[in-house]
Amino acid sequence: MRDRFEEYERRGIQIVAIYGQGFGAVRKLAEREQFPFPVVVDEDRAVIRAYGVYVRINVESWNMARPSTVVIDGAGIVRFVFVGKNQLEWPTHEMVFAALEAAKPPVEPAG
Repeated sequence: MRDRFEEYERRGIQIVAIYGQGFGAVRKLAEREQFPFPVVVDEDRAVIRAYGVYVRINVESWNMARPSTVVIDGAGIVRFVFVGKNQLEWPTHEMVFAALEAAKPPVEPAG
């Protein structure tokens, strides 16, 4: 999302990254990657567990979250959920934008 961050901002979308790791590891990652959006530390993994994306152990990961994108509108309604099957699978920007467009209320004709 970083590579099209300005487009997300133009569309009124606020991005927050949540990492289920310790503060030190997340701080190093955020400094290295220079994310243009807030990064939240979920050290006890409560958030990733609540969203059902926590993976205790499998072939490719241990004690972490699957790559996930959750779009929540201003009313707190979840409008889009994507959970990757592996650590490299993410939704396309177009998938996220299409979900947001579909969630918009219809425009009433003037008159």
